[in-house]
Amino acid sequence: MSKARRVVHISPQGRGGIHQIVGELARVQRGLGAMDVRVLASTRDGAHTGKVITTAQALVWIGRNRAWLRGAIAHLHVARGPSFYRKALLLQATRRAGARVVLHLHGTHTPEWYASTSAPIQAWIRSQLAAADAIVSVNETWLPFYRDLTDTPLRCIHNGVDLLTFDQDRPRLSQQDGPARVLYVGRIDDAKGSYHLLEAVRQLQQSDGPGVSLCMTGNGEIERARGWARERGIADRVTVTGWLEHQAVREQLQGADLLVLPSVASESFGLVLIEAMAARLPVVATRVGGIPEIVEDTQTGLLVAPSDPAALAQAIGRLAAEPQLRERMGAQGRKRVEERFDIRSMAKKTETLYSQMLGR
Repeated sequence: MSKARRVVHISPQGRGGIHQIVGELARVQRGLGAMDVRVLASTRDGAHTGKVITTAQALVWIGRNRAWLRGAIAHLHVARGPSFYRKALLLQATRRAGARVVLHLHGTHTPEWYASTSAPIQAWIRSQLAAADAIVSVNETWLPFYRDLTDTPLRCIHNGVDLLTFDQDRPRLSQQDGPARVLYVGRIDDAKGSYHLLEAVRQLQQSDGPGVSLCMTGNGEIERARGWARERGIADRVTVTGWLEHQAVREQLQGADLLVLPSVASESFGLVLIEAMAARLPVVATRVGGIPEIVEDTQTGLLVAPSDPAALAQAIGRLAAEPQLRERMGAQGRKRVEERFDIRSMAKKTETLYSQMLGR
């Protein structure tokens, strides 16, 4: 029997989509057998000092495990800004230890971040991309942008979810009384379009259209959102829960009628979209970043322009008024996730990448 392949995923730990994706990917990879998979924290939630300490601890781990790393895969999961700067340190350290390096780019509005940096910083970013053995983008939309920056082998591997955790039938509006239940999951701020969504709910309440209630789940500007709803007379229709753990979010998905992701800034992927689709929910989202690769407009949900509350209200109102349309889109969304966004498919594509990097 051949020697087990050694892989260390280096990623942030705590709240956020990257931590969730890496944890599920590592679990599935371990289940494939013949693979020694470890997860190393590059940073954690909390104060800046704690982040620095965690990065330093990762560097110490790399130094103490040079023999294990020689010939292994170091799979670095990277966002933009400080995340990229921290991972650059870990990239160089793992290369010096003899590992082959995958740079997995997850960050939102990465092209805008790169354009905002100075010419010397841009040159340094390109040098770090060139130091990797392979680069993974979570969407196809940004592949041309990355190709302009580096000759490092590049491919798209979409994120995935574990479909086995979404097999329960969710309640249908036709069996419920009251307004359609709209769910938002994500950071609450301007970049995510949170206040455009609140404005859309306000417009629906003032119209003769179907009634809706909104649950906003996530960290960020929680009190500001509550105050916005209160000042505009829709507090009775809006619940802002704050951050919920992953299992609680899945329970929210099971009880909702549709999910909305109204991002203004360019999303790299939108993990919550495939979670909602796996739970047979139709979605309303904006045409930014990699979102159109996930949501098929009029098939699995409705896409609208960013920063347009009226368009959001129209799309939400349409789904709220048509339970059969919601059911049809939900079923098609589930099928699309099964075909394109299953975590096991992601693991197999990643394993293919590893084999090509190691020449076997």
